[in-house]
Amino acid sequence: MNRLYWLGRIAVATCCTLALVLLVVWHREYIPAVWHDDPDPAEPTIAREPFHKPLPHIRRIACKGPRGLRLDDRDSRDLQRPLKALPGALNVTIFPRPTIGSYEELGLEKSWMSFAQRYGPYGYGEQETSYDFPRVNWNKVDWGALQTECLQDNDRMFGASNQSIGENRFRLQNESTAPILPPASRTGRHAIVMRTWSTYVYKDEDYWNLRSIINEASLATGGKYSVILLVDVKCKGCETIHSDPSKYQRVLEESVPKEFRNIAVLFHPKLQESWYDKIGEYKPFWQIMQPLQLLAHFYNDFDHYWQFEMDTRFTGHVGDMLEAFDRFGAAQPYKQALERASFAYVPKIHGTYEKFTKAIDEASKGSSSVWGPVKVKDVTPIGPTPLLQDPRNGSLEWRVGEEADLLVLGPITDVRTSHWPFGYWRTGDLKDYDNLPRYLTTPAQARASWELLEGIHRAQHDHGIAVASESTLPSFAVWLGLKIVSLPIPKFQFPERDILELSTVMNGEGYGDGIARGIDLPFFVRPLTWSWWSSLCDPVFERWMGLQPEHFKGDGGEHTHPEYVEVPNELPWFMAEVNGTVYMPGVLMHPRKSNHYRAPE
Repeated sequence: MNRLYWLGRIAVATCCTLALVLLVVWHREYIPAVWHDDPDPAEPTIAREPFHKPLPHIRRIACKGPRGLRLDDRDSRDLQRPLKALPGALNVTIFPRPTIGSYEELGLEKSWMSFAQRYGPYGYGEQETSYDFPRVNWNKVDWGALQTECLQDNDRMFGASNQSIGENRFRLQNESTAPILPPASRTGRHAIVMRTWSTYVYKDEDYWNLRSIINEASLATGGKYSVILLVDVKCKGCETIHSDPSKYQRVLEESVPKEFRNIAVLFHPKLQESWYDKIGEYKPFWQIMQPLQLLAHFYNDFDHYWQFEMDTRFTGHVGDMLEAFDRFGAAQPYKQALERASFAYVPKIHGTYEKFTKAIDEASKGSSSVWGPVKVKDVTPIGPTPLLQDPRNGSLEWRVGEEADLLVLGPITDVRTSHWPFGYWRTGDLKDYDNLPRYLTTPAQARASWELLEGIHRAQHDHGIAVASESTLPSFAVWLGLKIVSLPIPKFQFPERDILELSTVMNGEGYGDGIARGIDLPFFVRPLTWSWWSSLCDPVFERWMGLQPEHFKGDGGEHTHPEYVEVPNELPWFMAEVNGTVYMPGVLMHPRKSNHYRAPE
């Protein structure tokens, strides 16, 4: 009897020990974003607990729009839903299949909008007697107050502070005494950062665009997203804005339209010089991410930060699109992320995304070019180290369900095998640089996690480690061991090439060894509705507006661009015209120039 008693005790102890080991393994594998080895005890560690989602019975409270009604009020006209079918006899029209990317795989709604439907709620056509929406005195709208009120209404949904975005939190390094403490846990909130300048000339279209992004992404999601205007101050004598509140306020009032001032954050390059003195380069051409890094450091009540440029357009509902991107990113595995991201996903060639993923796994023979953090001197890993050392033994399910630390909007290219002219540029003690894994993606618009941006900030501030702008986010994400996802956003080409030839130029033939190896023929893959440069976006947007597209010739105009592709003088195949009204499918578009403003250096 005594023997049985002790055998039972031993069995219980063994089970408890095994359970503890499994818990530790689970924690190590599935709880990301822990800074394992803090190099400076004075700095807070990069360690956030996962976002604790609200109880199921807690629902988003509809927020007030610019016309004073809550967005779910049946009398509200602030939100115009896209059309699932074209009006009239063309209801049976087949929705256009993108040249690259997929609505179905991203979970995006296939929908249409006319220009008046898209931007009418935001002021387009308000001077006309036929205007179909209640008019608004936009000069009395305070988008910052609307965002703050919306967040307060939904404070139980998020682990968020009630600090105003318009509050100036930037400080020069020598004026920052206490460390900037991030929230202990993730907040469930995202920032949408629109990059602009103090000298930018705002056109009507810029107003419509910004209003639509705030209303549809921030207010329509109950405060999940907050829009921030990050303003690069270019005026002479403005170096003191970060130590002189009155100068900051004066520049703000002179630079930003009144309705957007309480969502604006100003920075002067002196701020970058203060924090990144070991880098020695601060121009956007080389270091476009530095202001975003500092924004995340000081405005750290967000989990993720989208960076967009003023010439980016959403032709469909912004909030729906971004939430679809979030879901897709979380559903992807860590393994073979760079393999998948190296391809331009062409459904007509690759089939479903599941089939595409399996084909890459087979071509890679189950391996993965990156498997856990890459050892780089003075760059401390954040992401978890895989329990299994050989990626061929690792699962394609590992880290599925985790938010991606980096969402990009185009393919990711290995700098070491590319013809990118800026791959040589770097600062800091980067050993064996030619062989160091480095990656790039264009344009420099993406979603980065707070952990990624803070990791880059510390590497640049503490050790002076930097690479060129378009290489910053993907390279550091790889070095830090963070999760990367390239989004297969819908992109249309016009005139459209033969799809097999196009895929071969972009990706090479077949799947090769699992990495795309296309041909460097930029003119062949253009023009697209989303690219770092495109001759298509302006004429598409102008036709959508009902205008005759302009053609810029000579005198430094767009035709002088070496990769210019002439756009046919006709309605593109992916648009539709019904009774004189042009309809556009929902896409993300860049670059659409409301004006040809160029910021001074």
